[in-house]
Amino acid sequence: MPGVYRRRFFGPRRNVDRSRWTSGANTKLYLHDAAVSVGGVLPATGSSQSATTPTRTATGAGTNRLMDKTIGVAQTSVTTNVTAGDTTVWHRRYVTPSLQAQPIPAGNWTIDAASSESVATVNATFNGGVLYLWRPSTGARVGYIFDQPTVGATEPSTTETNVVTVVAGSAVTVLDGDVLIFETWNDFASSGTGTVTAYYDGTTEDSASNNAAYIKAPTGIDFLTVKSFVYPGKIGRRIGAL
Repeated sequence: MPGVYRRRFFGPRRNVDRSRWTSGANTKLYLHDAAVSVGGVLPATGSSQSATTPTRTATGAGTNRLMDKTIGVAQTSVTTNVTAGDTTVWHRRYVTPSLQAQPIPAGNWTIDAASSESVATVNATFNGGVLYLWRPSTGARVGYIFDQPTVGATEPSTTETNVVTVVAGSAVTVLDGDVLIFETWNDFASSGTGTVTAYYDGTTEDSASNNAAYIKAPTGIDFLTVKSFVYPGKIGRRIGAL
């Protein structure tokens, strides 16, 4: 007797668009030394977007570095010389990958990072910052979430010190492909001569030796991801004897 064959079909091939998978409830954006890869036009290398002009600009401050939801792998830092009479230092600029269209509500943002000063008479206060929505497709700043380079109130030690600042942020509306850009700053109670150092890209939050600096949003931030496709096709299976 001839065998019996049955062929099972698991449906036609399907195209699944995963470009709108959200990134979950994680609200932290970690600061990295790595370059960011975003199409379009980002801010010019040498210019801060703050309404405040920095007294000192750290070497490499205007380089577009990465800010994302992955914790760092090895701490790095930037040190800047300051003198009496200085009022602000702009340290670094960080850019997210492309964002999905979404509202970001008004609310409190947390800046959590480590810093130090070379001698106590430098009188540096941390962490100030500037956070804004940027549209690479037009090369324009859409709006500030906050512009608070002098909001810092904590003077770090002469050794690495974790400092936390809470800043009130305004609401913004994100379109597909927009990015968030964050600048780290500090100001001075009454500056003296010495150096200030900002630490980031480490493996451990709140650490005084390997600091995973981050900003924390009042809501989850969703990134755009690459589309992928699934083609299950037809699958046959023999059942019975020959």
